[in-house]
Formats: sequence, C-alpha cells, structure tokens
Amino acid sequence: MKPNLNRTGPTGPRLLRLGGIPTALAALLLFGFGVAPVLLLPTGEPLLEWVRDPAWKWLNLLALAMALLLPLSLVVLYAAQANSLGTLGLLSFLTAFLGTSLYLGLQFDETFLWPILASEAPELLDLEGPMFTDPLFGFAYLAMGLLFIAGWLGFGVMTSRARVFPRAGGVLLAIGMPVFGAGNLVPFPVRGTGSVLAATGLALLAWSLWNADHVTDPGQTE
Repeated sequence: MKPNLNRTGPTGPRLLRLGGIPTALAALLLFGFGVAPVLLLPTGEPLLEWVRDPAWKWLNLLALAMALLLPLSLVVLYAAQANSLGTLGLLSFLTAFLGTSLYLGLQFDETFLWPILASEAPELLDLEGPMFTDPLFGFAYLAMGLLFIAGWLGFGVMTSRARVFPRAGGVLLAIGMPVFGAGNLVPFPVRGTGSVLAATGLALLAWSLWNADHVTDPGQTE
C-alpha cells in the first residue's frame, strides 16, 4: 500500500502546502539570480569591477534571500520523503544542508562586506591577492563548494529515485545545483544555466508540495 501524505501528522497537507511556499520563492529567486547577473553585471571584467557595479548589491540581496530559503526548502523536501530516501538520502540531505548553510555565510559577506572591501581594500578582491590565496580561506571555500555540490547532487539523485516527487524535479536538481555551486570555476553563462535548471526542478517540487494530494511516500506506513 502506498499511503498518501495528505493526512494529519508532521507531514500533513497544511505543512506540506506551507513548505511549498518557501520552496517556490527559492526557485523564483534562484532563477532570477541565474539570469540577471548575465544581463546586468560586467561579467567579462575582473571580480573587483563586478562588486563595484551598482547592480551588485541588489543582485546579492536577492541571492541572500534565496540562500536563506534554500535550507528551509531542503528540510521540507526531506521531511516529505524521508521514509523513502534511506541512509544515502539522509547523508545527502545533511551534506547539502551543511554546504548550503556555509554558502549562506559566504553570500552574507558578498552582499555586505565585499562592497566595503571594493572601496577600502580592493587588493583583497583580486583573485591573486592575499584573501583568495590564503590557504585557510582557500580550504574553507573549497570545502563549502564540495559539500554544496556533493550534497545537492546526491539529494537530487535520491529524490528522483524515491519517486515521491516528479522524477524530473530530482534530476534537474542533480544537474543544476552542482553547476550553480561550481561558482567561478565555470563561465557565468554556464552557471546561470545551472541556476535555471535547478530553479525549474525546485519549482516542480514546490508545485507537488502545494498539491500535497499527489505526494506519496511509499516508505510511510499507516
């Protein structure tokens, strides 16, 4: 028997539908952050010129809001299918949650600290400068990226295999989030494409959450 999650309890219909709201907002913001920088920022220039651009602050405020919503979306998506994800799904969720939480910290710095550095200490935003070449900073940056990429890749794959949500949503997350998480290692248009794919996957999952009648967890028992 495949019980429906549309019932009373911790994953009842009201909480599932409420969980669809931050997931949908995160999808919208991720889509915007994937498209807008390509159109508004001087992506062909050095990083310092990006940060000095008037659009930088507003785009990163948008990204900060997205980064705040992503961990909440992860919790909701995991809760809706926890019984079908198994141990690998749990590990993927925890890895993605940790990587996304670290990304939130970085996004806070990019939004509020980096514009000050661009004005008062521009050498720190040089990719060959003291900040980006510092071993500890480099290790932390790399660890954040690897956790984010591995976590979302695994979570997307396990979500597609669990078949609680539409399979396409998990596949798009597994493809798009790692590309987005690669950051400056890939050209900005490629990263933007990853953002759009991931946003589409999140939107599919959010739609399923809002229509909780169609979300069933085969691993859940009455």
